[in-house]
Order: sequence, then structure tokens, then C-alpha cells
Amino acid sequence: MNVYIAWRAMKGDPRDAWIRSAAVAFAAWGGTSFRGTTLMDVDFTGARLKNCDFRHAHLLRTRFNNTQKLDLARPGQTLLANTTVRNLLINPESGYKLDLCKANLRGAFLAGANLESANLKQADLSEADLSGANLKDANLTESTAIGTNFTHAYLTGACLEAWNIEPTTIFKDVDCQYIYLLEHPNPLGSRERRPHNPDKVFAPGDFENLYTELMHTIEILLKGGMNPEAFAAALQKVMEENPEITFDSIQSIQKKGQDVLVTLEVPPETDKAQVEQHFDAAYVARLEVQAELYQLHGQQMKQQMDDIIAKLPLLSPTINVTSSAESKAMSDNPSISVGGDNKGNLAGGDLDASGAVQNIDNQNSTLTTTLNQLPDIPPEPDKPDLKAILTELQIAINNSELNDEDKTEALEQLNIIGEAGQNPQDNGFQKAAKRATTMLKGLITGLPAAAGLVKAVQEFLPMISDFFDLG
Repeated sequence: MNVYIAWRAMKGDPRDAWIRSAAVAFAAWGGTSFRGTTLMDVDFTGARLKNCDFRHAHLLRTRFNNTQKLDLARPGQTLLANTTVRNLLINPESGYKLDLCKANLRGAFLAGANLESANLKQADLSEADLSGANLKDANLTESTAIGTNFTHAYLTGACLEAWNIEPTTIFKDVDCQYIYLLEHPNPLGSRERRPHNPDKVFAPGDFENLYTELMHTIEILLKGGMNPEAFAAALQKVMEENPEITFDSIQSIQKKGQDVLVTLEVPPETDKAQVEQHFDAAYVARLEVQAELYQLHGQQMKQQMDDIIAKLPLLSPTINVTSSAESKAMSDNPSISVGGDNKGNLAGGDLDASGAVQNIDNQNSTLTTTLNQLPDIPPEPDKPDLKAILTELQIAINNSELNDEDKTEALEQLNIIGEAGQNPQDNGFQKAAKRATTMLKGLITGLPAAAGLVKAVQEFLPMISDFFDLG
């Protein structure tokens, strides 16, 4: 029985791992020690490694191809401790359909390895050498591939859902016709193939370009939708700290359910985590300032209402003044009327809305003047009619469900586009128009998809881009 257990332990049975560890430790006494050393790009191909001590060694792209007696070495906590990984390092051709889920392959030398259909879900591939490896149909879901070398690797059919890559990841000359972005089909039966069209495949270089572009972007999720003022303040803060980031860095603003996803392009050396942290901090700070201003405005309105009510008996002894409880409710909420006339003040106007309505009227007047300065026909026969487009958008904004503040902001962005339309070939005006269209997209993110303004923006913004050759 003891002989059987010893045999089982030396074969790597996990039930008897402690026996094996003790036996190897005893046998390794006096063997070659690499303990605590850095073995970078060291080639042990074909070497006999019985009794070697690799505890605390830093194994980075260390070659163990066809080594002998590696199972009798002392691995410590290195990647050699896992029997499956160790056997793969010895024989890289043995990886077909291999289960390496959550495996530690950090720094592994697997150049030319056959990992077709292998399960590498949540595996750590950081700094590993997978150049020329066959990863056809491999599952790389949630794997970490920071600093990994995929040069000349074959990635057709691989699943890359939520994997972690950075600009240090190398995709030079990758051979890939298509990939999947979902491990399991969604309710529609799709695994999100790229390219979407099943009859299309990536041309040489497409995969590298796609993921190089993704690695140079930051995605910022704004929960509950976008506050345009807070977004502008946060972006301004980021641009001040990172001069290389500009309004032109905004790649897209997408509605994701109730949230909004903003994608920014950044230079390769940018500390993405720091940029996102600073953006989030500035965004939240601006929201807090808005809340404080709103509260202060409410307090000021309450005092004004209290002063008016205090003077009412002197102005009109017969006027119907509400009870004290109703008076308090009205003073806390300026939209509630005094004396039941549903106007909100004695002059018959709305103390809250009058200024906002005046701003909208002023902005409409300014925009109309700008539009009248645009020609009735496009400057080029194949260009869309900018004046007609902006007029349609002006009508849609005024009839929209936006609040008065956002309407004013939207009309102001139209005016910027209109002014740029007077000299559409000027690079500065083109950039101003691009920024304005981006802000318009942000302003409508909170509206229902069926809203008239949303449909108008979706229809006309591409025409504006064509007018300014924004691409």
C-alpha cells in the first residue's frame, strides 16, 4: 500500500501532493539551486533538471522544451508547480483542447505552441511568449495578456470576451480571420462575431489595427446618463492635465440602457487609470456644486416668497393667503403658486422659468441671425444644405422634451455649427463643428429613442459631418 501511495504521489496525484513535495525536497538536497534568481530568456532545452531548486525564481520566457526530470525539481510557487502547465512547457505541442482555466502562465515560453481550442479562461498570460502559437478557437475570456507577445500567432476563431490587454501587448503580423466577443451565445444566438458579416474576414493587418486602436482608448461609463455641464467640466479638467487630450479625442458617446458610455482616444503612454480617476472626481465634484447651487437657489426663493407673503396684508387686505402649512410647501417649491393662480408670483409670471425662457428666446434669436447669414444653396453642389438642416434641428429642439437649460445649450451648439458653416474648409471651424455635434449627442442621451429630437439628430448629424468633411 505504501509503495502504491508513493508511486501515485510521484505521478502528481493532488491527493498526495504533500508526500511528493517532501520527497522532492529531500531528493533535491545538494542539487543545482536557482533559488531567488532571475531566469530571463534562459534556454534549458533538453536539459536534465532533476533535483534543481527553482523556489522564488523569476521565470521569464524560460525555455523548458524537452527537458528531463523536471517533475523531480523543486518548483516552489512558480508556474512549474502546476503539473499541467509544467508538461505543456516541456511539450508545447500537447496543448490541444487543454484545460488551462485560471492557470498561471505568467512569463511562460510557449512560442509555436499548439493551443488550438484550449481553455485559457481567466488565465494569466502576462509577459508570456506566444509568438507563432496556434490559438485557433481558443477561449481567452477574461484572460490577462499584458506584455504578451502574439507575433505571428494564429487567432482565428478565438474568444476574446473581456480579456485584459494594454499597449505593451504585441500583435505584430497576427494571422486572424475572425474572432468572437462572447463566450456563450446571447438571447439572439449570436456570439458577437467580428467582422459581423459571416461572409467577411479580416484582411491582413486588420486585427492588429483594431486592437491597437482599442488599446489607445479609455471608456468612461456615466451611470444614470450624462449631465452635460458636469461632463464639460470633467473633460476640461482632464484636458488641462493632459494637453494631448482634446475635444477631438472624443471617439463616441453611446447610450447603454440608462447609462452613457464615453470613449476617449489617448496617447499610448497615458496613465489610463489616472485619467479616469481624475475625470470621475471632477464630474462628481461638478454634480455636487450643481446640487449646492440648486439648494441655495431654493433657499433664496423661499426667502423671497416669505418676504412677499409678509407684505400681502398691506398690499391687499382681501387677498386669499394660504394656510401656514401650504405657505411652507410653496416656499420650499417655487413652482407652487400663491393664491391659487398657478403662476408662481404676483406679476403672473414664473420666478423659476422666466429667466430660462428668456435665455431660450435670446438663443433662438441669435441662431436665426446666424442662419440668415448662411447661403440658401450649399457652397458645393454635392454638399447638403446646412441652413435647412440647422433650421430643422432648431424646430426639433424647441419642440423637444429637453429642459430649458439643455434647450438653450443645444441651440448654442447649433449656433456654433452655423458660424462654422460660413467657412467650412477652415480647420478651426471644422473642429468647432465636431465638438458641437458631440455635445448635441450628449444632450439627447437622456431622451427616449422614439423622441422626435433623437430621430432628428440621428438623421441630420451625419449630414453635418459630410458638410464639414469630418469623416
